[in-house]
Amino acid sequence: MPTFRAFLKRHDQTVLTQMISLQELFLFPSTRFEEYVTLLFALRLHTPPEHSDRKDLNAAILQLKQYKDYIGQLKASLEKDTELTNLQKMIQGCPNLIEANRHLIHMQDVALLRCVNEDISASLRIYEHISDLSLFLFNDALVISSRHISYVPFSHTSKTSYQFMASVSLPRLLVEDNPDTKCKLEYTWLLSVLFF
Repeated sequence: MPTFRAFLKRHDQTVLTQMISLQELFLFPSTRFEEYVTLLFALRLHTPPEHSDRKDLNAAILQLKQYKDYIGQLKASLEKDTELTNLQKMIQGCPNLIEANRHLIHMQDVALLRCVNEDISASLRIYEHISDLSLFLFNDALVISSRHISYVPFSHTSKTSYQFMASVSLPRLLVEDNPDTKCKLEYTWLLSVLFF
């Protein structure tokens, strides 16, 4: 339907549509459910308990609340999938991250350090910097990537790139706590378990 496509293109993001795209216009009714529920609550507040419409108002409020909750779940699921897709694009060489019920819990930039001499007591140890890493903790797995920062000449901006290194499922991950050191190394216990 070339004429319909042309019509859509002519009216997409115009002043008449308040610079809103067609996809955003389709989402408008879903944003109204909260307003409808509030309106029905106000109407019920001013409806006497013995009124014949009171029962229908309660049923309508219950139904609209169910729709609102369902739409909220769909939006949360879509946002989760979008976040996972963006992470997968950001990490070069990353396997498929989109799994059922998977969500990102935390992302942490860390430094991979190696102890030069482990015979020395923990408070006197010296650590050597190996590389910069980023940890992506999901509810079911840990994704480890190397982090490279490149600087643009004559600019204050930097570009960070991530290269996939490993993925470990959480049930298979063994965590051991190392004693505190004077430099308070975060996540050294985790990285030492994974790489050494």
